[in-house]
Formats: sequence, C-alpha cells, structure tokens
Amino acid sequence: MGMMIYPTSSVSSGQEISRLLTAAVVNQNFRTLLLSNPAIALTTGYNGEPFELESELRERVISIRAQSLQDFALQLTERENSGVSRSIRQRRFNHPYPAGGMD
Repeated sequence: MGMMIYPTSSVSSGQEISRLLTAAVVNQNFRTLLLSNPAIALTTGYNGEPFELESELRERVISIRAQSLQDFALQLTERENSGVSRSIRQRRFNHPYPAGGMD
C-alpha cells in the first residue's frame, strides 16, 4: 500500500494571534517592536517565521496603538468582540423575514 498524503491544514487566526502574543511575552525585543511598529513586527515575524494573518485581522493588529502588551491584548480582544457583535446584529436585523415571523 502506498503512503497516504494528507493536505496540511492552514494555521488558524487564533493560533497565529496566540503565537504573536506568546512571542511578545517571552521576547522583550519583539514586544518592543510589536508595540512601536506592529506592521514591521508582523512582517519580520519571530525566530524567522512571519505571522500568517488574514488581511482583515492583519489590518486590525496594525491599527493598534498601545503602550503595554496588556493594553495591546485588550484592544485586540475588544476589536474582535465588537466585530463578532456587529456580525450577529447584522444577521439578526438583515433577516429575510419580518420581525413577527413568517407570514
């Protein structure tokens, strides 16, 4: 029987954010770069490996202006939650049926 080759799964956004924050926690130079210039930090990556974020998430990370890693993580979490809330509201209010249900 031949060797089975399975497609590699792409890294999830959550895993990349976790990797990003972990790198910032363990390495002061990377943390300083992330806080001062997130775009360069994402491109440079950590230990030679760039961060693979979807474009919307990448833009969100780049737009954060924080003085501490705690503030950075808080802003990232707030923006993620507001995006989810907005998505839920849009689905609720853009429903194809009237508020009273189906006629």
